[in-house]
Amino acid sequence: MGELAREFGVAPATVSGAVAALERKGLVRRRSSPGDGRAVALALTPRGGALARELAAWDLPLRRRLAELPSGQKEGALWLLLRLIDGLQEEGAITVSGMCVSCRYFRPHAHPGAARPHHCALLDAPLGVGELRLDCPDHEPAAAG
Repeated sequence: MGELAREFGVAPATVSGAVAALERKGLVRRRSSPGDGRAVALALTPRGGALARELAAWDLPLRRRLAELPSGQKEGALWLLLRLIDGLQEEGAITVSGMCVSCRYFRPHAHPGAARPHHCALLDAPLGVGELRLDCPDHEPAAAG
């Protein structure tokens, strides 16, 4: 439960409550982890698996519409969404993720006019909008301000 709480940026009690609700609905089941008696493994029930497969297609209409857009408009939309998420993180409205745009190594528009205009100082490499990460394992939050 602790691992899920960290991943979602919520309290362990919140995860426990959510898992209990999913169990009551017959969507997941808990079992002790074989390697660690304190750890709990979660598994989807057949009903939970069916619901997960159904929900996996939620974004198909969005993907179809995005596929119709020219590349430049897709990159512009991605950049806008990344900046919105970054702003919401700065305000504390959402928890911090490992996005390039909120990383101390990120240099926006370091290569003006280039196909890959941004730069990662950690990798020492230019980045195009489509290469920006949403959950980088090497992310270090940029200084506030």
